[in-house]
Amino acid sequence: MARPTCSSCESHCRECVYTDEPSKPRPSRALIDSLRDEKETLERVLLRLKTSSVEERESLFQSIDLDEPAKLSHVAQGQQDEATYLNRSLPRAKRRREIERSTSAEQDEEEEEESFNEPALEASQFLSIDEAGEVNTFGPTSTLYNAVARPQPPKDRSLEAVRNQLFASAALQRQLEHSIGNLPDIDGVPIDLATHLLELYWNRPHHAFLPIYRPKFTRDLVTGGPYASKFLSNAIFAAASKYSDRDEVRDDPSDPRTAGGRFFRRCEGLLTAESPFPQSTTPHVAGLLLLGSALLARGEISKSWLFTGLAIRMVYDLGIHLDCNVDGLTVEDIELRRRLFWSAFIYDKIQSLYLGRPFMIHPEDANVSCELLDFMEERELFTPYLDPHTQNGSRLGTKKLSTPLHSVSTFVNLCQLCKLTASIIQSCYLPGATAASKRQSRLHHLDRSLRSWYTQLPAFLAFQPWLEQSNPSPQAVAPTIMVLNTTYHSMCVLLHRPFATDHHLDTSTRTWSWDRCTTAAKNITSILRAYRCTYTLRGAPYLASYACYVACTIHSINAGLGSDNFNDIILGYTDELNSRTLLVELLGMLDELAVSSPCITWPTKKMRQLLHDHPLHFPTNPEGDLPHSQLFTPAEHQPGGTQSSLDFPSSIGYAQNEVVTIDDILEGSLFGFMDGFEPQMPYL
Repeated sequence: MARPTCSSCESHCRECVYTDEPSKPRPSRALIDSLRDEKETLERVLLRLKTSSVEERESLFQSIDLDEPAKLSHVAQGQQDEATYLNRSLPRAKRRREIERSTSAEQDEEEEEESFNEPALEASQFLSIDEAGEVNTFGPTSTLYNAVARPQPPKDRSLEAVRNQLFASAALQRQLEHSIGNLPDIDGVPIDLATHLLELYWNRPHHAFLPIYRPKFTRDLVTGGPYASKFLSNAIFAAASKYSDRDEVRDDPSDPRTAGGRFFRRCEGLLTAESPFPQSTTPHVAGLLLLGSALLARGEISKSWLFTGLAIRMVYDLGIHLDCNVDGLTVEDIELRRRLFWSAFIYDKIQSLYLGRPFMIHPEDANVSCELLDFMEERELFTPYLDPHTQNGSRLGTKKLSTPLHSVSTFVNLCQLCKLTASIIQSCYLPGATAASKRQSRLHHLDRSLRSWYTQLPAFLAFQPWLEQSNPSPQAVAPTIMVLNTTYHSMCVLLHRPFATDHHLDTSTRTWSWDRCTTAAKNITSILRAYRCTYTLRGAPYLASYACYVACTIHSINAGLGSDNFNDIILGYTDELNSRTLLVELLGMLDELAVSSPCITWPTKKMRQLLHDHPLHFPTNPEGDLPHSQLFTPAEHQPGGTQSSLDFPSSIGYAQNEVVTIDDILEGSLFGFMDGFEPQMPYL
């Protein structure tokens, strides 16, 4: 006889598994009363031992028979009057209340942790069908709500069959992508330039967050389908332009900051043509997310914030935040919507980090499974893109190496890490964050969650180049895997840095938090060094820029630039010279990262101003280290430096007589580290 199936398994097209576990007997009332009496007896024994003299205490110890615990009751009977007993009971009552509060806090944390792994809620209750038969996302509280029948998944389709179908379809479509070259142009862009930008996009930025479902886009691009819209195509071109060395993509051939300007303008023109707002569609969501990300890297903060916000509103408008089967949606559509939701979730958290603003999609709203069924990109090999039309292909990588991408695994684990990022921001950085009395327990809970995430990473995603025999080696790790690891270590600093300077906490906790920050900063430096040696930082995503700056702030304090707030936690730290060397190395990396991510220029200027106002002195000048005079000079002004076309003035807007301190740098530097940045050259 068929067993009933739960609604969650129905909506996810998976088999409902029953576990036959023997029922656990509940403890009887008599057993509970007995344990309570024994506990109270032991407490009275401890109280009497504490108040007894040495001779009385020795006598009491001799009278205790461990083989007969019941005889403890006579030990507990002291010659104490009622008042004395009550006075001694007060601390015990206080301890009981503290235990109860601690238990309550632990239960809250356990409930939050369990919520990350809860099955998706039944989404059909948030769907409504109008008179024309169109499905909309109006919940039961809306006056526009009209219940839709719960969708029934096809019973003859197993999860494995769906995976195989999507994989086969993606593999076939990949073989047909060459037919794109037969098109005369794509929205007026010559096909040679268009295919160049598409290849660049699929090679690098696409694998960071998987916002576009490639098989559907390339198919619709050839057949004229709706997913490959003009808006989404130009958004892809705009996002890929910063990785191109071709003059055709720049408004000013001599200035790489102007790359993609024509495509940004075209996207804005297409949006305004649908005034006042475009209709919500999946191509619009994907295109707006790409534009918001690209504009953030350029430092166009307001436009980035607005475009990303509009994309997230469309996510809710289209019901993409509800993981459910709706009539008319194919398995390909469901896969597309899952990827789109989690891409929006990740973009939202990154933008929150950069700008220091609240995120819009909360973890409890993430009722979409992050299990991707099309694993085609998981098994692909990554090879750095070399443009045959330019002589500067080495800027994107000179080694013709191939390494597994593991894009799907990387993406899924990044989704989970961004959930923890949201919890850290909520607990430590937003107004009304965790109460002071609960901060320490919250710190330990989030630290355990981060460690658990890291220890559960598959071996092929855990990159540790600081080990003598690193497995895998840097040559066998894709760029996205390296950035996943730097992001984890950045989150460790994001969590622990506020506690390291919290003088309401004990010194041991503050020192522990600072040790975690120092270790994370060193690990970030090692990973970025491997990235730089293997691929160069020319095409690194801006998450790498954030990690680089985070590590700089920690190294600067350990290098001796810290204020009195750090004296007790770095006491005994004897590796100042190494920290100074690492700081110099990271400043050079920031210069390289600023070429494709100009947004990093503002925090970099602040760091250089700090070094200008507080000179560092090297006892020796090891070969390869920069002298102090170059610590605050950008790479393009140094002998043999790489020209980045970016200007770093010695003054960054502080008053002439004002000295910059590390507290100025750290104030909001991890959450909202782009605060105060103004773009040097908008694209319009």
